[in-house]
Amino acid sequence: MKKTGFKVLALLLLTIFMLTACTTPTAAPTTGGTTKAPTGTTTAGTTANAWKGDANLNAPGETPICKTKVSLTIGLVQNANVSDFETNDMTKLIEKDGNYDLTFKYYTSEMKTQVNLVVAGGDFSSLPDILMLSPGDAFVYQWGQAGAIIDLSDYYKNSAYHLNLAKDRTGVDYMPMVTSPDGKVYGIPSYNQSLGNEYQGKIWIYKPWLDKLSLSVPTTTDEFINVMTQFATKDPNGNGKADEIPMLGNPYTLTVDWMNALVNPFEFMGTNDYVNNDGKIGTWYNTPEYRESLKFLNTLITKKLMPDYQFTIDATAYKNLVSNSEIPIVGCVFGAGTTPTGRVKDYVGIAPLKGPGGTQYTSFAPSVANVAYMVTKACKTPEAAFRLGDLLVSEDLSIMTRWGNEGKHWDYVKNIPSTVDTSKYVAWYDKIGYPGYVIIYEDPWGIVQNFHWYQAGPFIRQYGIAAGRLADKTVINSETMIANCMGYYLDVGKATSVKKAVGKLIYTTDETKQTTEVINSIQTYVKENTAAFAVGQLNVNDDAAWNAYLKELDNMGLQNVLKVVQTVYDRMYK
Repeated sequence: MKKTGFKVLALLLLTIFMLTACTTPTAAPTTGGTTKAPTGTTTAGTTANAWKGDANLNAPGETPICKTKVSLTIGLVQNANVSDFETNDMTKLIEKDGNYDLTFKYYTSEMKTQVNLVVAGGDFSSLPDILMLSPGDAFVYQWGQAGAIIDLSDYYKNSAYHLNLAKDRTGVDYMPMVTSPDGKVYGIPSYNQSLGNEYQGKIWIYKPWLDKLSLSVPTTTDEFINVMTQFATKDPNGNGKADEIPMLGNPYTLTVDWMNALVNPFEFMGTNDYVNNDGKIGTWYNTPEYRESLKFLNTLITKKLMPDYQFTIDATAYKNLVSNSEIPIVGCVFGAGTTPTGRVKDYVGIAPLKGPGGTQYTSFAPSVANVAYMVTKACKTPEAAFRLGDLLVSEDLSIMTRWGNEGKHWDYVKNIPSTVDTSKYVAWYDKIGYPGYVIIYEDPWGIVQNFHWYQAGPFIRQYGIAAGRLADKTVINSETMIANCMGYYLDVGKATSVKKAVGKLIYTTDETKQTTEVINSIQTYVKENTAAFAVGQLNVNDDAAWNAYLKELDNMGLQNVLKVVQTVYDRMYK
């Protein structure tokens, strides 16, 4: 097999507006795999539109995929942690099960730009048969419109097998997330359902201080203020100094963990601008409820329970404060990944706080499917190329591309050999409905290896894979901390938050032009005014100041943006 390279010949010729990347609300999470037959799958030649499939291919679901060997060239970014894609264990397995002969065309990390140069030139003959990258929905749409990548819609209808099983495994119809505005499907997705990534804005409190001051875990904003006040005034670290910082969040962005946690007792705040109000698209930063959350932030700062430098602290200063090696000084942090080194086991995750009226939301950023595999116009066997992508999203290969060889690096729990001592393992999320599903013996990630593709290309993993991993029960880290409190966030999310999240939005080029610059300016304005209201530079209790803030949002074009977003949302989900 021959390897080929790719060199950049010119500068990027065409500037593309990138899309606002959001996420999609999901159905009830599944716990593991499925034994259900694939849905909506038909053998080529049996459909009402007299589908004529590639005669060299066996029926969907049968192996090998190809009756006689098919050669395909895959273009992808060369990865220093993969020794050789052509001799890789995953490649060998795919070639065997599919009856393929695979070669690889390597690109640099600028692959998106390199491919776009070819597309802009109009001669697609130099493209490989398959492009494996996630260029973003704007580029997928642009390349499809240009004819560089082909519409796979008919193949999805007539030749998909594992892609249909994946809908059963995930409980989600991911097709709206990979369908371009012209109604065509130009690629196969990567899609990883992850509870830990979806539910953000968690609160972690230093339990030794709670115990020393005989305090209960707070459940409401009023109780939270009381606990933070005790942390500030009662010398819980016992050094005789008033050096305690009751709470500290990581560097300020609009939807950073601590903002999520402290706004959600009043107003749903996800990880993007938009809110779904029973099908009508709005935003969170122009509501009376958001104003109440700003009053809460102002109270915390006025009472010196949150430092006024919270809005200006940088990452280095933040890390130095929370990781003070001599004595703990920070009583509350947000997000398990920010928990002070060496004190992980001493911080307890609490449920989302309830506001004064009992309002309780949690930040929800549902997992999203993105095109990661495209068949180009240069491919002479497009259905065989599609079936390769379909094979890649099978459950086995979706796990293999992350963890390596089954039986060596991982196993399904049901297949664990009797020689393995399972008594030291625990399923992280078993108590919230995700029993042990896979066990990781050895994780070949972050090292040079030749076992897997390092998640190049498409894969689909349901909640039950990440949530169903068996872990060493003696190890306490940020992942086990998240697992220990995830039940709170799932309960609140299902009750109040999931339905408020706005799904992934795929814009036309014109829609992107209408919204991108405006929404970027609005985000900057909201970020600045949020900080000003919180620290008291603007009086959040002054109706004139608040109304001026709202008027300026509309002057900047917020209502026009919301109209466009409503159109996109209706096109995709209604």
